[in-house]
Amino acid sequence: MKARVQILAVTAIFSAFTLISCFGCGSGSKFSYQDVTVSLSPTVQSIMVNGTQTFTTTTHDAPNYPDWFLENVTGFVANNGPGTPNAGLITTATTDSPTMTYAAPPTPPIYNATQVAAGAVQGSVTVVAMIHSSPTNFFSVVSATQTFVITAPSVTVGLSPATASVNLGGTQQFTGYAVGSVNNTLTWQVNGVAGGTSATGSISTAGLYTAPAATPMTGNTVTIAAVAQADPTKSATCVLTLTAQ
Repeated sequence: MKARVQILAVTAIFSAFTLISCFGCGSGSKFSYQDVTVSLSPTVQSIMVNGTQTFTTTTHDAPNYPDWFLENVTGFVANNGPGTPNAGLITTATTDSPTMTYAAPPTPPIYNATQVAAGAVQGSVTVVAMIHSSPTNFFSVVSATQTFVITAPSVTVGLSPATASVNLGGTQQFTGYAVGSVNNTLTWQVNGVAGGTSATGSISTAGLYTAPAATPMTGNTVTIAAVAQADPTKSATCVLTLTAQ
């Protein structure tokens, strides 16, 4: 999904690391680079906050010296980089090591609307390992990725905007998140009803609210709620004011 575009953007960074050394270059190389592949193990679904996980690459027809990156953040973080406050930290024992240790952040990552629109999944992090697929073309790479969810002892839910107004018949986009569980799905409600009603307005599974054509009998305000499916006791709300055009 979002990985493909971002991986292309980071190849220049990857190349900068490898300019200082050329793995398997020269006529004496034992690799033909004709069918380069890379795999990443183990496969994990989730990592607990503050937990660690070691990942290892295995390559075919190229040296097993990857550069490591974190994805689903604002840009990429290269091996031995500081990470970001909500994405965790990646470290390698040596430069271009085939093994990397990931340390999860103290809280699950939460992405803004722009990052979500670009493909980031709330609560998740993706590890990327890149390998040269040519001994001479530094921009020729293959990659392996591993996406997992950062879990926590309890689920946290958020919703934005916290207050809003919309014209009758108009729409309002909401952005919500539920992090801390492998299930980050939200149930959207209007005045306590999943999906809303024709009288109070409807809301889609993507958080798009459509106001009713007339003011509800209950008044000109409705409550929008994002409820965590993993823990329905956890929710976030917004009081929405309906205005005449």
